[in-house]
Amino acid sequence: MGQSPPRLEGRTLRTISTFLLALAIAFTASCSARKLVLEHDRAELRDPESGLTLGSQPRTLGPADSNHAVLLIHGFLGNGSNYADLPARLAAKGWRVRVLRLPGHGTTPTELETTTAEDYLTAVHNEFEALKSAHEIVAVVGHSLGGTLATLLASDAPVDCLVLAAPYYSTNQPWYSPLPVSTALNFADSHMEWFYKGDLFKQINRTEGKPDVASYSWVPVKGLLVAEELTALAIADGVPESVHAPALWLHSRNDKAASFDSAQKVIHRMPGATTYLDLPRTNHIVFFDWDREMAKAAVVNYLQNFLSQGK
Repeated sequence: MGQSPPRLEGRTLRTISTFLLALAIAFTASCSARKLVLEHDRAELRDPESGLTLGSQPRTLGPADSNHAVLLIHGFLGNGSNYADLPARLAAKGWRVRVLRLPGHGTTPTELETTTAEDYLTAVHNEFEALKSAHEIVAVVGHSLGGTLATLLASDAPVDCLVLAAPYYSTNQPWYSPLPVSTALNFADSHMEWFYKGDLFKQINRTEGKPDVASYSWVPVKGLLVAEELTALAIADGVPESVHAPALWLHSRNDKAASFDSAQKVIHRMPGATTYLDLPRTNHIVFFDWDREMAKAAVVNYLQNFLSQGK
């Protein structure tokens, strides 16, 4: 007699069932998602002049005649307000601060359906070049996908100093998905257009801080695929090896969004001197979580020390 097929463990069976249920719900939602996205957009608070969602407007702070400037690159689905008061703190120290707005952000998530990896890279390079033309020293701070973009920028542009806050080089495998993330995304791209994120997937341990974290609630699958494309570019052979700028790396080993292990492997490939700061009580949204004051102070102190040591 043939052997009986192995029985699935109860936890594994529940995980697969949960994944399939979530996929079914997501597929059903995608059928009318565009209407829901537009309804959600209409409820967003916006700047009356620019029409951008509040907090997403690009900002320039600090003395225009400073010889040192810093570019802040926010993460995927978020905006510059995810840095909390860090820009103001840096400006108070004499830095010329530029908080950019990434393409497809601050408007409507429908724009992410057509925003390409090249759009992101062009925007970041243009912002950096504008600062470099006016200031002798330019540092770059990137959070999450902003860290991915900062890595790509620093690999082929004269970035003087780098801060990587929970940089996104790969995601942690979600507990509810039996498939690798890349496989799940490619499967989803063939079967659905939208994914509802809401507050559930805001990875922050300090739950009372969630309402203050700006993020799109609806995500087009095509936008997620572009984010994965950027991470593939950032970890490709020769890219981290071309990052010679000294770097501060802020991360939590308990980050549920951006893999700590992947970041460690990538950053160890960078030849520039690296300083690491552990954020033990934090998840992914480092500037709003329990260790937020430590994170912001570390960035300011690191950049100030860089200046004091003389470039």
